Amino acid sequence: MGRAQDVYLRLGAHAADSMRDWNEELQSIREMPRTSLSERVLRDRQFHKWYSEFAEAAVQGAIAVVESEMPPLNPTDPDNQHMYLRDNIFYSKGFDGRETFADLGGDAAAHVATGKDIHGVRQLNQIDIDGINTLGSVVVDYRGVRVVAQSVVPGIFRRQETTQIIYGSVDNGVTVGSDPDFHKVMEPVAKALHFGEHTVCDQAGEEHRLYTSADIKGLTGTDGRKYLLDLYRLSPVDVEFLEGECESSSTAMPVYPHKLVLLRPELVEAFWETSVRTAVQEYAIEKSKQAEHKEDDKSAEKETKDAEETPIGDEDSKGTAEAEASNKNNDDTQEKEAQKKDLDTKDIMAGFEFSLDLDPDAFTPIKQNKASSSSSDPSEQDALNKAVRDASKFLREVSIPAFARELASYATSPLSGDALRVTMHQRGINMRYLGKIASLLPEDVDVVKNVRRLVLFEMISRAVKHILRYLFRVAPAHLHGEVFALVASALMGSAYCADPASFLSADAKQVPDLLALTPETLAEQIREQVALRYRFELSPDFVSTL
Repeated sequence: MGRAQDVYLRLGAHAADSMRDWNEELQSIREMPRTSLSERVLRDRQFHKWYSEFAEAAVQGAIAVVESEMPPLNPTDPDNQHMYLRDNIFYSKGFDGRETFADLGGDAAAHVATGKDIHGVRQLNQIDIDGINTLGSVVVDYRGVRVVAQSVVPGIFRRQETTQIIYGSVDNGVTVGSDPDFHKVMEPVAKALHFGEHTVCDQAGEEHRLYTSADIKGLTGTDGRKYLLDLYRLSPVDVEFLEGECESSSTAMPVYPHKLVLLRPELVEAFWETSVRTAVQEYAIEKSKQAEHKEDDKSAEKETKDAEETPIGDEDSKGTAEAEASNKNNDDTQEKEAQKKDLDTKDIMAGFEFSLDLDPDAFTPIKQNKASSSSSDPSEQDALNKAVRDASKFLREVSIPAFARELASYATSPLSGDALRVTMHQRGINMRYLGKIASLLPEDVDVVKNVRRLVLFEMISRAVKHILRYLFRVAPAHLHGEVFALVASALMGSAYCADPASFLSADAKQVPDLLALTPETLAEQIREQVALRYRFELSPDFVSTL
């Protein structure tokens, strides 16, 4: 096929003579006015149109990357480090080729980071802060390989990468950028995300004040716009899970495969709102008590003064005094009611102050400031770290048990695994807590059996996904159809097909992992994956009992 024909087939007749500048189109749409409703509707329509077209082009390019139809920019490097460029879209594979995530889990952490980067881009787009730009990003999973497609930052290929990062770190904290202009632009972003300004030390010991995590990179393109890259740490660490399951398992379960375990933004927002609500209630109660004490002191003072000023006379004067006292009591009662009414109508929250910020770099390998720092208060850093730990405890002790009670009482009744995922994410619960949710649902209650089976099936299906991804990578591309058929047959159990590997072709039998796959070994692999990723132990006979 000729080059001109290939362009026509992939991009259409209108794009045969020129390639689209995806990034310039996206940033131009982002800069469209949005003051009125009609302007916002037009802008959102343009966003939807652009993302649809970009996603379609990115999927085609990702397929070409996996099928080796696109030449890499660095062919001499290892395969997992290859980078690609086609039609102004930059492609890379979701592996830890440059050992960026070596301390966090290697390829497992890199795979998770690509998905969280997409979530970070979506989160910043929802915040929609002027002066901060993100790239068009798409993640494509194809034949066991995750490919990341991004629009190209203007000028990124003209300079060395380490010299153009002016905010954050590109080398895991060895060097850190903290450009003052970029730092000022990041302030409204940090406020929306409930992040506090914190200090990060580079390898030379120099301190840098940042709002976001040091792993998030900020740079200025040749077009003068400020871009944020690698947004996978746009949420704090789930420190309770990190310390209990990732560094050393507190149970008989294996250690979690990576340490990039973060809180969801929905959880951070719920924790912040709950903390504000609690603080408001405590402040209002305290103010009410102070007002009541003040009224009681004032009434006691007035009664004492009246008793001292009352004259001693005959019976008539005594009766008159009693009448006057009664009238004064009535007046005092009316005065108290008027004061109470005024207190209710008055804004008693005028002096209320609340501050709750989290440190996105807390409990991470990035070097942070310690008590010896001269530029910031150690107690401030301790407060940021404490807020991160409190948010993690809020997830485990409040959100997850409350969700389990909703499922058990059918207050929430998802009908599919996808609906379960959406419901959990709306409450800020990560999918790694599926096992904890299943353990909180009683096994012997009939009305809860269906929803518990749904949670178990979701864990099993996700475990099979990981197994399939591995088998797709070890098997040649022309055998992927047989791989899928083999796994589907083994899932049915020994009662239907005791040895599905015997039906494989001669080429497929040359792959040891395929030849050794039986219903029993697949069931054991599923149990291992569920225990590893969801901290739950399936029964040995789960295939027949479920």
